[in-house]
Order: sequence, then structure tokens, then C-alpha cells
Amino acid sequence: QSLILSGGRGSGKSCSLVNLAAWARAAGYFVVYVPSGRAFTQESSYFKDQASGLWDTPEHAQLFLQLAMKGNAEFFANTRATDGKSLLDLVNEAEEELESGVEPNTMVDVALTVIAEIKKYASGEGNNDGGDREDRQQVLFVVDEYNALHGPTDMHFALTAKKRGNIAAGSTRLNAALRDTVSLTAAGCTYVGATSASIQLSPKLDATLGTPDAPSSEALKPMTHHRL
Repeated sequence: QSLILSGGRGSGKSCSLVNLAAWARAAGYFVVYVPSGRAFTQESSYFKDQASGLWDTPEHAQLFLQLAMKGNAEFFANTRATDGKSLLDLVNEAEEELESGVEPNTMVDVALTVIAEIKKYASGEGNNDGGDREDRQQVLFVVDEYNALHGPTDMHFALTAKKRGNIAAGSTRLNAALRDTVSLTAAGCTYVGATSASIQLSPKLDATLGTPDAPSSEALKPMTHHRL
């Protein structure tokens, strides 16, 4: 299940998301609340990941992990990755490597591992020390300024000696995973995003997201639109 809220400035989208995240946590949901999608499009170092052809943004991954850990400390401490280490151990190691500059892309690897484990958690396949669960955990992603994840970033790369190209938000490994509502909902997560009227996308990108009156692209068809 996925929903995207749209509306003008002051229509209450952000307040609705804050209240939704608070209600869901009180109701026992596993909540990942991202108050600003725009924050994942600016002010980060970046490196090309040769394996995927996408870009790594370590500081964005660090921010995502900080947000994901809020209210979910037990999950990070008890969930084991494939190497037997807890997610918390992986986060701490990535922090050290980012600070030292040894392997800054490790932070992105860990963020993607966390997203993968959250999907397993939602589907009932999680590797958690708390024991097997008979029921799937209710997981909710709440992302404000969701449309920023479909726009440009403040990062550029050299096309020629005199020409530079913009790196699209969806061309980073983290944003590609964070905005992938199809994969997240297929795993059993609920995803609620809100667009920001202050983020102007091209008509083509706006059409990709769709509106309450017009269908979104094929990739986003599962999303239901609601205008406040």
C-alpha cells in the first residue's frame, strides 16, 4: 500500500505526516520517518559505484541511518546481517570508515543492507535475535518532500572538458532504493509520501509522479494520490 499527498503550501501535508508517524509508532509500527527528501539531494560527497553505474552519497546514507534508527534501536541491535554482525555494529563500523576516509562508500552499503533487512522484517523473514515471529511486522515509511527524490541534485559530473552534467536524484544508489515504492510495498511495507510545492520539477518529471486526476507512470502505478 502506498499513498502520496499533494497540495499547496500550508495545506497540512507535513503536519499530517508528522502526526501519522507519531500515531504509527504508538500503535506498534516500525516507522522510518524522513522529514526532508530534499536533504538527500544536496550537500554530500559523491563517488561513482562501478558495479551499478549509480552514485554513492555517503553523507546521505549516514543521514538515512540516523533517521531509521530513531525509535528502532532494538531492531538495529538484534538484527544480524549475513556476516553475523548486528546492524548496529555495521553502522558503527561505517561511521568510523567515513570519518577516517578509508571506505566512505561502506556507509551506502550499510544503508542499503538496512533497507533490505527492513523489507525482510515486513515480510516476516527477518533475521532477528528476538526469535521467529508468526505475524509480519507492520512497517511504515513516511517521506516528506517525496518529489525531490525524482528531481535533480546539486551534484555534477564532467561530460567534457568544458561541460558538466547534473546527477539526478534517482541516479544515486540510496535514493533509487528509498523512492522504490514498488519494491517496498511488495515486501509488505506501507509507504506514505508528500510532495512539496516549493520543489519544482520539469513537466516530464511531474507526469512521472502523477496527480489525483492523472495516473502516474508505470513504475509508480501502485501509488494512490490524495490532494489536501
